[in-house]
Amino acid sequence: MSVKSVYKEELLKEIEDLSPIEIKKVLKVLHVVKEEMLVRKRVDKREILKYAGMLNGLRLKEEKIFNEAISRRTLFGDRPVNL
Repeated sequence: MSVKSVYKEELLKEIEDLSPIEIKKVLKVLHVVKEEMLVRKRVDKREILKYAGMLNGLRLKEEKIFNEAISRRTLFGDRPVNL
């Protein structure tokens, strides 16, 4: 039995006791997970590049405020941000 078949069986076991309405809800959740978390979306380079340089020319005070804001975000961790 293939790995995929094993997972299919596990999924079927999980939903076998659910009502059709509950199964419909599980399918909606599965669809969202698949679309938003599992499928890599292609990013158009033009979408990214249109923001390039937008922080160029910040005054010292503005740069300080920006650096304080991003230092609080865990997304950037302890890495310094180079402008």
